[in-house]
Amino acid sequence: MIRFEDLLESYENAPRFGKRFIDVLLNRHRADEIRAVRLNMPDAMERLRNDDQWHNNALRVIAGFVRSGQTDQQILDKAPDFKLDGYSLKQTEEDIKVMIDGARKKGFDQSHVDRNSDAPDIPLNKQPLLKKFCDIELKPLEYLVEGLIPLKSLGMIFGDPGCGKTFLSIDIGMSIATGSDFHGKPVSGGKVIMVVGEGYHGVVQRAFAWCAQNNVPREDVDLYISRTAVDIADKNARAILTAEIEKNLGLGEHLQLLIIDTVARNFGGNDENSTKDMSSFVTAVDRIAAQFGCATLLVHHTGHASKGRARGAIALTGAVDIEYLITNTNSFITMECTKAKDFEEPKGLRFVLQPVEVEANGEIIKSAVLILRDAEFERVRITAADARNMDNFFAAHRAIHGESVPGEPRLLSMNEWREYYLRHSTADNRDTKSRAFLRCRNALVNKGLLTVEDDIYTWTPQTPGQVPDKVHLFPDI
Repeated sequence: MIRFEDLLESYENAPRFGKRFIDVLLNRHRADEIRAVRLNMPDAMERLRNDDQWHNNALRVIAGFVRSGQTDQQILDKAPDFKLDGYSLKQTEEDIKVMIDGARKKGFDQSHVDRNSDAPDIPLNKQPLLKKFCDIELKPLEYLVEGLIPLKSLGMIFGDPGCGKTFLSIDIGMSIATGSDFHGKPVSGGKVIMVVGEGYHGVVQRAFAWCAQNNVPREDVDLYISRTAVDIADKNARAILTAEIEKNLGLGEHLQLLIIDTVARNFGGNDENSTKDMSSFVTAVDRIAAQFGCATLLVHHTGHASKGRARGAIALTGAVDIEYLITNTNSFITMECTKAKDFEEPKGLRFVLQPVEVEANGEIIKSAVLILRDAEFERVRITAADARNMDNFFAAHRAIHGESVPGEPRLLSMNEWREYYLRHSTADNRDTKSRAFLRCRNALVNKGLLTVEDDIYTWTPQTPGQVPDKVHLFPDI
């Protein structure tokens, strides 16, 4: 059977507009005249916009759109990209309609194929399976996020509920979507798709907060967020997703990262503990990545029995190229590498959450962003005893000086505080109370919760927007 692309040569010299596409289809070629040419979509689009063999390239591009499952309207929405000077948008759309009809008649539309069959998906940009070793060039590993996430890799971050996984996935996605460094690490910027299975509004709020914190206009963020979950392993659902991604890829644009948050909510009705179901999910993710040449970042939960690995069948852990365990302890969110297949495991990163307020329609919406804490940042564990001692300091200040103005420092002399402390201590004798007061003072000063000068102890509240040098586990009162 003569392929659609092989009929293009007779159409190259036809008038640009006005000739019916069916007339070309009926002009059969001899078998020895047929030439098959692999479609280079960006090159074809660039050439048709430059009026270089417009019909030839327009036919090839539209055939590719039809093959990828796009609807007539989705293709017609791209008509402005096809329009040449001297021709109206309506004329362009009419010619495109004829080309779409011809492509469908020639069998390029695969939407009728049973998407739940066992037939393999073949990505449009699939490269030859085999390549001779001497033709393979050795190149350094390229990164999407320097030292953390390689280009075109399959990665995963996992952790307990509420540990900060989504904060991290948004931070990574927003950095790539704006071409901004990820906490000092260069990124390869580009388009990002985030398939959200839970907490859509929370994700949007955090993305707004990221823009506010980094002073980035929303118009500069090349990020798309799904309204609902997608059953990635289901061919019909996956076809809808990939068609929408295709629709939102402009000329020469490339998808850099697909984020799936979370695996469970985009797993459909399948069983995470089934090796077969998990393998099908990974295969489906790989097909999307192969089609668009992008990296994928999965967001997943820890196992019920073992908190050191991702939940479900081990096939997932075996498939990923990189893996990070996310934990939240003493108000620190830690990102620790547990697998790096092709490069040395990077050192762990530690973050704190910084509150951010965003104004929307006259209302203040509260969210937060991640702030990196480097190796010099002392990790301080504020104990329950420390919190009680701080409560004692505040209570002594109220008893001696009355209510304070919010946001102002609070000062107590050692004699003032000692008298109050000893009077309210439940210890057996004065010596024991005095030793406890000494331990109390030293601990709070050493952990940076209080400062002391000339026997005057001072608590200084955090100013709005200031990232704390120490993480306080009690409210500023």
